[in-house]
Amino acid sequence: MSQKESYWLNKTLPQLLRENAEKAADGPAVMWDGQVMNWGQLNLLSDQLAAGLAKLGISRGDVVSCQLGNVHEFLILHHAVAKCRAIFNPIHLPYRSSELEHILDFSESSMLVVGPSIKEFSYMELGLQMKQRLECLQHLVSVGEETAVGAIPFESLKLESAPSLSEPDPEDPFLMLFTSGTTASPKATVHTHNMRLTNSWFCGADFALREADHMLCCSAFSHMWAILNYYSSVIYGCPQVLLQRYRPEEFLTTAAEGEATVVIGAPVHAIDLLASPQLSPSSLSNMRLFALSGTVCPPQLMRQLTDTLPHCKPMVFWGMTETGGGFYTRLEDPPEIVENTAGRASGPCVIRVLDEEGRQLAPGEEGE
Repeated sequence: MSQKESYWLNKTLPQLLRENAEKAADGPAVMWDGQVMNWGQLNLLSDQLAAGLAKLGISRGDVVSCQLGNVHEFLILHHAVAKCRAIFNPIHLPYRSSELEHILDFSESSMLVVGPSIKEFSYMELGLQMKQRLECLQHLVSVGEETAVGAIPFESLKLESAPSLSEPDPEDPFLMLFTSGTTASPKATVHTHNMRLTNSWFCGADFALREADHMLCCSAFSHMWAILNYYSSVIYGCPQVLLQRYRPEEFLTTAAEGEATVVIGAPVHAIDLLASPQLSPSSLSNMRLFALSGTVCPPQLMRQLTDTLPHCKPMVFWGMTETGGGFYTRLEDPPEIVENTAGRASGPCVIRVLDEEGRQLAPGEEGE
């Protein structure tokens, strides 16, 4: 389907994964630490996990939360939850008791999936506390070797025989993200397949994504900026190179080993990268695009990126948890546009600036 035929992609995440598995079962889907999971394996493992979730009673409209980093289990879980027609709710790793309880209680989450401890902080212990406090939270699932009474090991949920699951609809809600909560408690935003996947379809087209690309996200998948670009990789059939946490040295190693061509990050990631004594432009020779979002990109940063990585095009991107990709510069834009503007609207979208009365303002006027 071309973008001119419909503004909606009209496909679901399970449908897109299945198409990749049928078209290129052996093609790489996820890459990490020297390991590769192909599209066929990702589809099968998420089928098996969906069967286990369904056996526990997870079904249409239920919320499954997780507090995981950029690990392959995150992606298997997301696909499995979508196959159950449930709603996936990834939660930022830095969130602690107050934020986590607010999110789980507000969303009436049925399940929380947690990973191993990080820097001596136990996500398992926090999850057990939430399970005791919240009546809605029926299941706690643990990824990794840490176990506890009251927690279900992630791997034990995978079942060989899948129950009959109804096919999701593009208008089904499948994702719940919470805003960062910089000025108040985190606020929920709910997204359908059509809302998010169509936006990622447009963004991927403007990134000129193709199957040969290898995409790497510096940001956590719990952020809209990262997860919308994961959807682009599924839509366009290119693998995702997993960076579990951003450190310039780890990024350089992961990007080189994973032959990353498209990198998604924020200005702070680029600043740290350019300041790293280990940066060797030749090791990033595959990078053709560095898309930056999250805050204003200083013109001098864009120029420094271009001077240091002349084979790589920087792109400025603006979006919100509520909207996904709003507007951004394009690959063909000249330096003065990339350095001094936030680009133009995604796909067929229209951006309007209004005053307090809801009237549209002229270019150059300040509004809401």
